[in-house]
Amino acid sequence: MCFSGLQPLKRDQLTRTELMTSILEQWKPVVGYEGLYEVSDQGRVRSLPGERWNGQAVHCFKGRILKPQSKSRYLHVALSKDGVVKCVRIHQLVANAFLTPCPGVQGKHSYCYQIDHINNNSRDNRACNLQWLTGYENTYLKANRKRDSCGRFV
Repeated sequence: MCFSGLQPLKRDQLTRTELMTSILEQWKPVVGYEGLYEVSDQGRVRSLPGERWNGQAVHCFKGRILKPQSKSRYLHVALSKDGVVKCVRIHQLVANAFLTPCPGVQGKHSYCYQIDHINNNSRDNRACNLQWLTGYENTYLKANRKRDSCGRFV
């Protein structure tokens, strides 16, 4: 697509970069929360529009992009289903939706598989920045990787 013919943006409109990202961004259902939430390959999570019963009445609501929270170095969002709220790390949602299935058992042990942030930025949850590694690879081999002059891993 050619965007050179776009009109100047007004204050309440998306920037050209945001527009390009939103056009190219892919969304998939969150595993276990299908029909309620979707996750994008850019690491964003959104709720879908719908209706919910609160015990007294049915409420209609619009879908929205969820704001990531951080209690630790990893970003997470709160997902709700059947009145139960669960905090889930965003990189786990992205990996389950966009990466190949985990090649083995997931966990914290050295023989289990973990999700690795390739550039070591735990807040960069894009699908292209995530990969499966064993706990051993994630702990010992990654620590020995070389960096270029800008500090990026090579």
